[in-house]
Amino acid sequence: MSTISRSIKPEIVASVLLCPLSLASMGMFIKAAQGVPESALLLARFGVPALIYWCLLAYKRYPFRSIRPHKHVLRATLGFLSVSCLFAAIARIPLSTALCLSYTLPFFAYAIALISGRERLDARGLFIVGALIGVACITNPSAHADVVGIAFALASALFGAIALYEIKRIARSEDSDAVLIMYFTISTIALMLYILFFDQGVVQTMNTAPWGLLALIGVCGLLYQVGLVTSLKEVSVSLVSMFLLFSVVISFAGDRLWFKATFTTIGMLGLIVLAASILCFQYFESRAGRR
Repeated sequence: MSTISRSIKPEIVASVLLCPLSLASMGMFIKAAQGVPESALLLARFGVPALIYWCLLAYKRYPFRSIRPHKHVLRATLGFLSVSCLFAAIARIPLSTALCLSYTLPFFAYAIALISGRERLDARGLFIVGALIGVACITNPSAHADVVGIAFALASALFGAIALYEIKRIARSEDSDAVLIMYFTISTIALMLYILFFDQGVVQTMNTAPWGLLALIGVCGLLYQVGLVTSLKEVSVSLVSMFLLFSVVISFAGDRLWFKATFTTIGMLGLIVLAASILCFQYFESRAGRR
């Protein structure tokens, strides 16, 4: 009874809903920023949250000296690669498809656990097969699918899955604020160095950059992280995952209304099969976690 009453608190509902809304919005802003270099989009995604979060932690008088930056480099690298691949996928394939493919992250995490001997093969394996069928339908040759874009979305899920294990390792000695601020900060510094030495053309286009759009991308990225962390403290991963798939529905509407994306019947069927496989996998994952 207490679990049910907690789950319907307005602030919890708001946090859960914030995840798909902010993620879908960020994706649509990225799509709308066509022509803006990817490095500039990524800098907005990490730089804006870094600035806001530093100010927030300073206001809270957070003990910054307790952070050990070297512990966060690998996690930040993996997270950065995951986001970079997702951005690359969004630029190449419909937003709804890119997001749905990126949600195969639990499958990769499960596969890693199987290989490492932490998990045993069970019913979840059937839903991985279902997901593969869904991906096969999405990549139907008659749909002229962008295989590179699909590969980027799946790579985003793979890097994200590996990052989960790295976060668990770091969490033994660092708190969640340290993990988040280092993730944003290390990624921002790396991007600024990359732009300075290898992509100076971005600097030259800053005068004509859509600053408002870039700021919205960063704010949506921060809201997504806040909503995700807050939600997972109160409700199950399965419930959050279910609502995250709602972002696919929002993105599908955006693809059709604003970006005029076209979908074949078999491609849409693949999207539905993939989403259903993810939901069923998460359900069995939660059951396995309770045992």
